[in-house]
Amino acid sequence: MGRWYSVGSAIMFLVFSLAWTGCGGGNSTPPTSPVPASVTLSPSTQVSLEIGKIQIFTSSTLSSTNTAVTTPISFVSSNTAVVTISASGVACAGSWDSLSNPQLCTPGAEGTAQITASAQGVNSPPTTIYVHQHIASVSIEPVSLSTDPDPSSPEGLAGCTSKGHIREFQAVARTRTGVDISATMGVPTWQLSTATVGTLTTNTTGTVTATGLLPNHAQVTASTPGTSPMFVTVGGTSSVPMNFLTCPVQQITLEADNTPVNSLAFSGTGSKTLTAVVVDTSGTTITGVPLTWSSSRTSSVTVSSGAVSGAHPGGATVIASCLPPTCNIGFQPSLPIYPINPVSVSVTGTSATTTVLVSTTECGTTDDCVTQIVGIDTTANAVSNTFPLTATPNSIVFNPAGTKAFVGTDKSLLSAKGLMTVDLSASPTTITNSNGVAGKVLTVSPDGNHVIVSDTADTVNQVFIFNTADSSNTAMPITGATAAAYSPDNLKLFIAAGNKLYISSTQDAIQTVTLAAPATGVSYLPGGMGAYLVGGDPAGLSFVATCGTQPATVTPITLAGTPLIRALPDGRSIFAVTPPTVELVETILPTPPFALAAGQSGCPAPRGSLPLSFVANDPMNHPETVPVDLGQGAFTPTQLIISEDGAVAYIFIENSPNVLVYDVNNRITTSIQLANNANALQGALTTDGKKLYVAASDGAVHVLDTPTTSDTTQITLPQPLCTSADGTHTYTCRPNLVAIKP
Repeated sequence: MGRWYSVGSAIMFLVFSLAWTGCGGGNSTPPTSPVPASVTLSPSTQVSLEIGKIQIFTSSTLSSTNTAVTTPISFVSSNTAVVTISASGVACAGSWDSLSNPQLCTPGAEGTAQITASAQGVNSPPTTIYVHQHIASVSIEPVSLSTDPDPSSPEGLAGCTSKGHIREFQAVARTRTGVDISATMGVPTWQLSTATVGTLTTNTTGTVTATGLLPNHAQVTASTPGTSPMFVTVGGTSSVPMNFLTCPVQQITLEADNTPVNSLAFSGTGSKTLTAVVVDTSGTTITGVPLTWSSSRTSSVTVSSGAVSGAHPGGATVIASCLPPTCNIGFQPSLPIYPINPVSVSVTGTSATTTVLVSTTECGTTDDCVTQIVGIDTTANAVSNTFPLTATPNSIVFNPAGTKAFVGTDKSLLSAKGLMTVDLSASPTTITNSNGVAGKVLTVSPDGNHVIVSDTADTVNQVFIFNTADSSNTAMPITGATAAAYSPDNLKLFIAAGNKLYISSTQDAIQTVTLAAPATGVSYLPGGMGAYLVGGDPAGLSFVATCGTQPATVTPITLAGTPLIRALPDGRSIFAVTPPTVELVETILPTPPFALAAGQSGCPAPRGSLPLSFVANDPMNHPETVPVDLGQGAFTPTQLIISEDGAVAYIFIENSPNVLVYDVNNRITTSIQLANNANALQGALTTDGKKLYVAASDGAVHVLDTPTTSDTTQITLPQPLCTSADGTHTYTCRPNLVAIKP
């Protein structure tokens, strides 16, 4: 019928032309339409249409210069028993009552027809219409694992596809009664939501491809480990999403020269290349995985794509992690995987000049008192500059790059004052104020982008997350936060606040964990597996895995009292001061070579299967964990400093002129006594571990030479740390805040 209509139109056009020639005399010529160079039809390629439904087609014509031309267009159906199309381009899956003025589409038969648009003898590429019964549902069903068809293989059992392998799927359409009409439904449209998880290959030709892919089939080549919803749509009906799973990373082992390593040592600015061996949950070793390389102290050790370099004397822990959203994509909760052998890197050499910042908390109780902050050059051991602060400080913490120091203050004074940023990279050094962000600086993120500040002094307790890029801040209603720590890759933030542990993440919703006992401290393992809490359990110490469940699971570890703790750069050990002793707590990770079973998660138990154990005071198997009595009797520790190579611990004791020095490897205790019998208040250690700067009760800053264990220099500050606002009065304030630029 459609074919007759197009032929009839041509005849009528011919009669009209003859009539035009005969009217008005022999000088008159009929109007002509330009001949197009091309005709297009939309929709193009193919359409899936239910019996009795209609589809509107449009067409356009272009000249040889790709400009639009106006010319009559006709539409043709190759199979009018299945599809008829009106003169205006409306197709009916059946028969129209009229082609010139269609009103009623009478359902026809199943089948296919090709629609073509024509103008002046130029035809468009055809569009195939697939006419079918009503599609009640569409589903996705797996066909095979093309590169590993054995369903009993570890990959098949794991229910995932390893990177680089291909999985094939088919779209199945059914009627309300469950009849499979896939053969007549046409070519479906496939979609994989996260393109990085896999590469989708579909058949849009309507015929079997040269590779044997059927029209209703699709193949997905697994790419980045992760999961992504996959949909298929045909005839206006979409399937329930099915998750395509590229086998997630299960395990990472770090190697140097094809051998697993736990440590590296450089002289000067040496370098070494590490390789990450990655195994997925099918047991397949995969390459090209987007891992995140991290150094726990970028001022001493840098790493880029496995290339480890020494920057300055000191040390750091280097890891390669599989982190969402670029690796192990789409899992809820997130599924970060860390190496089973974090690498401790030590760098020796000549120390670079750095800066020590000194201030005091003692101005806050005095009206009209302005606090100074003093910079000390570590080469000359002399004051380099002095600046007045806008408020009395309570803490000083540097960012890891050493470019900025963040100074906290207790009161915002109606948002007129707050966190102070000392920018040492500016010339001259500048101090800016972040109004309203009051509280103690608990930590700075490893990338330096966020500062965590806890306000426990104001009536409404809060935790602020200050953004260093734009000076904005986010307030969290957390009461009584006393400690915080980031994972080494910035993925998670742990905040301890009494009997609550708050876990903030860049990928997951914030978690609130109720603890069995108050937590007063938190230290993240630089290997990334998790963090240790001081408290959290009556045992005294507890461990929370990074890759945890919701709510997070706390593992108690029994210690003798409430300790001060710091993580060691081996990435797995915690040094704890438990007066009158000190002790090590070791996280026992699998020793390479190690392999989990297929399908097992590389997260620590209980969420995953990676075996972790925690050892404290085990004289039989781990004598290094047996507590060592420091010989000081009962004492109150006020500060614990660990050298960057993890070899020495410095312990400050309340009301004592001695700084205890503990050799971690040889388990030997010595001490350094301050000159003038001054009490040590707070200290900071240079990155090379050779100088310890101590603010003391005599008002001086003492420089302790750690190799000789002696107090070599006492720096008298050139002007008082506390003055009146007009500068006419001075106040007696001891230096008790010290921070050193990394």
